[in-house]
Amino acid sequence: MKKLILGIIITLSFAACKKFEAPEYGLTKVDIQDARIIYSIAEKSFPNTRFMLLDSSDNVRPVRFITTEGDSVDMTIYGIQHLNKDYLLMAGYFYLTGYDNPPTYIILVNKESGKIHPVKNCDAGLYNLINIGRQIYIDQEGYHYIEIGGSLYKCKSPSDDEVAFIPCLAENKRIGGRCMVSKDGIIYHEQGEDPDFEAFLQMPDNQEYSLSELLADRFHLDEGEMEFEHQPFLLDGSLCGILRHGTGNNRFKMLIRYGISRDNTVSIDVLQPRYPYTNLPEYNHVRQVHEIINDEKLIIDYDLNSNCLSESGLTTSTLPSNGLIGRSLTCQWYFDENSFSAYHLTDYSIAFTINITEKGITSTLKPWSDKCHEGITFIGILASTGQYILGHVHENGEVTIHESTVSDIINDFICL
Repeated sequence: MKKLILGIIITLSFAACKKFEAPEYGLTKVDIQDARIIYSIAEKSFPNTRFMLLDSSDNVRPVRFITTEGDSVDMTIYGIQHLNKDYLLMAGYFYLTGYDNPPTYIILVNKESGKIHPVKNCDAGLYNLINIGRQIYIDQEGYHYIEIGGSLYKCKSPSDDEVAFIPCLAENKRIGGRCMVSKDGIIYHEQGEDPDFEAFLQMPDNQEYSLSELLADRFHLDEGEMEFEHQPFLLDGSLCGILRHGTGNNRFKMLIRYGISRDNTVSIDVLQPRYPYTNLPEYNHVRQVHEIINDEKLIIDYDLNSNCLSESGLTTSTLPSNGLIGRSLTCQWYFDENSFSAYHLTDYSIAFTINITEKGITSTLKPWSDKCHEGITFIGILASTGQYILGHVHENGEVTIHESTVSDIINDFICL
């Protein structure tokens, strides 16, 4: 009898061990087919952040992973953002070959198929530093640049299963301020704080130059003769800056552009030796021209090919002085006191104003627009319950409230 009982105990113990063994599987893809919006939520009953998706039929489901067996499983996701029009960048703990093996911390996901491409040689500490909305720069060689935790990495769209993140800056160098990359691969980055602040240009061959020394040599400037205003910035993908120099009444601004010379050093071209404007040029994708708004709110057209400025005959005097959100497919958007206003990018005339409180929304958070997307998307707080919800204002003035997205808290979102 004792032997029988002992046998049962051993059998049950073995069964229990089998039940809680880590599953062995491979992840084949992420289930994001037909997704329109991916958003992160927090719920009172489940305080950790979860990622959900809204599909074209206004249905909501969790962002889950598909195994080789066809099962749907959860993985810990810390952040999702666009890499480009074809791929998403995801960070978290991804057990691609089962829980018995170390996780992958960053993956690229094909937006159409959901196929997973693991990012190799990536530090474990990077997984929680991916944030929605972080700027991605793309050069003419096809490299994508992303700043993560003070370091700059580059990668290409996947051509095979794995993707490598390549560190860009010199060893032990970290980004201490602004950073941007031009289409020809010139990296602008800042180090330190006043009085030890310095800006650098790093060339594609990794040669690095002090910006202040470059400018002093190019324009024969003495110390104290120069300072930057509203710089740096990208103009049609090229790295540019506004250089103010001179003394007293002879102090003026010029518009300059950085490039690569034949010997792979930095070239500095003067685009406009006298730049009398406060605002920088901005591309209007509807009119297909760079525009500069002068102090009288008149629009000056800037043709980069001819490097000529001309009056457009248009004015922005009717636009609000603040509350700018951004541009969408055909409109420029403003927000003020729970009202969205849309202006046509063809002539800056007003299209419509919508009071969002009339839709049962007491306040809005993080309104977002993009020139490749129609209308504007936002997080709203319901007047009736205080819960969060996603909404969209279309460019014809219609408002869509996505009732299926009601949550205790919506932290952020991206539109696909």
